[in-house]
Amino acid sequence: MTNNNIKTKDKIIQIAKKLFAEKGFHGTSVKDICELADANISAVNYHFTSKLNLFQEIIDNVSEKCLANILSVIEDPADDFEEFKIKMKILFETFFKIAEKDWDSLVVIFSNIYFLREELQKDTCEFFDKFIHILGNFIKEGQKRKYIRNDVDPEVISKIILHIPQGEIEDRYLIYGEKPEQFNKAYQKKYINNILITLIAGLENK
Repeated sequence: MTNNNIKTKDKIIQIAKKLFAEKGFHGTSVKDICELADANISAVNYHFTSKLNLFQEIIDNVSEKCLANILSVIEDPADDFEEFKIKMKILFETFFKIAEKDWDSLVVIFSNIYFLREELQKDTCEFFDKFIHILGNFIKEGQKRKYIRNDVDPEVISKIILHIPQGEIEDRYLIYGEKPEQFNKAYQKKYINNILITLIAGLENK
């Protein structure tokens, strides 16, 4: 692939991310993407074969980045509850950092993937399942080490933890029209601290 082809492909991806985030998958046409990317429709067909495959490549790229960042936080079990809280704090902070670096991709995932689950390849949608599984095992380890209470379901708690930053990111964008550079850092810190106080502290086996 020539440098010009690479540049064209990258530009199509960047423009598509922006439009998918703003207008949704179904509200964005290949023509819209090509007009803003200054590319021919044939270029989309050449690099991606279809709009769905273009969308899938965007999802796959950000899913891999997200999973790698989150895995680095929870791949090793915490030795005690204090370390567990620290790792949870880092995990929530990581979600916001990802939003700051690649905001459009996160909006694309959170706002579109549920509506396209049947159309996308199976492994594309497995990002969320993997997250639930990995975090669930992290919580189970805490139960084995007796610092997490045993009367909670690790899978249910994992889903709640996933939806906390997802809901906040969606609210900031869809309701308040804010982007990461507009996020109030003091509020973000207070938001995470309140999660730790209400949800995470409630998991402690006292």
